[in-house]
Amino acid sequence: KAGSIIKTTTDKKFGTTIWTLSNGAKVVIKPTTFKDDEILMTGISKGGNLLYEDKDIPNLKIFNNIIDLGGLGNFNNIDLKKVLAGKNVSLSIGLDDRSEIVNGSSTPKDLVTLMQLLYLLLQYKPFLCPSWYFSSVLSYTT
Repeated sequence: KAGSIIKTTTDKKFGTTIWTLSNGAKVVIKPTTFKDDEILMTGISKGGNLLYEDKDIPNLKIFNNIIDLGGLGNFNNIDLKKVLAGKNVSLSIGLDDRSEIVNGSSTPKDLVTLMQLLYLLLQYKPFLCPSWYFSSVLSYTT
């Protein structure tokens, strides 16, 4: 079942619109004039390295370097590169001590692909916390 926007607020100081979603996530949208063909997205959830046991520390030290090697969803890394050929889209994830982070970028033309990759990430990377605080920055010329 699809979620919904349950609250919309604006922050005039920062020029943002904030949506609170039915799952508790927040989406922050900020139009800019930096680049008219670029969409940037960052998602952050509480968690990170400090939630794991000491025995997992050696694996966590290399996590950020190897996580993208495994592909996404039913696509291995090679197939994923083939599917994304010709598209201007990227999505990466990482951990720091206190949070789990996802960064993405695309052009307006490839935004649907970025959202599809994000969906696959959230469906198939179970170590990510389900309670996302989502900060999306949309860059475009008005």
